[in-house]
Amino acid sequence: MCCNKGEKKTIIVWVLAIIGVIAAVAAIAYAVYKFMTPDYLEDFEEDFDDDFDDYFSEEDQV
Repeated sequence: MCCNKGEKKTIIVWVLAIIGVIAAVAAIAYAVYKFMTPDYLEDFEEDFDDDFDDYFSEEDQV
């Protein structure tokens, strides 16, 4: 065997730490992207509601 029990445990801890750091950086990047990206769908829905109101009046509703 190349490694004793203590060295294997240290290697596993380092590998998990590196994976954790990569996951944390990816989560932060995703959060910044979602925060900085404008919400185009919200504008589209507002425009659609305005157009929809123009075609129908309150008297047409049953």
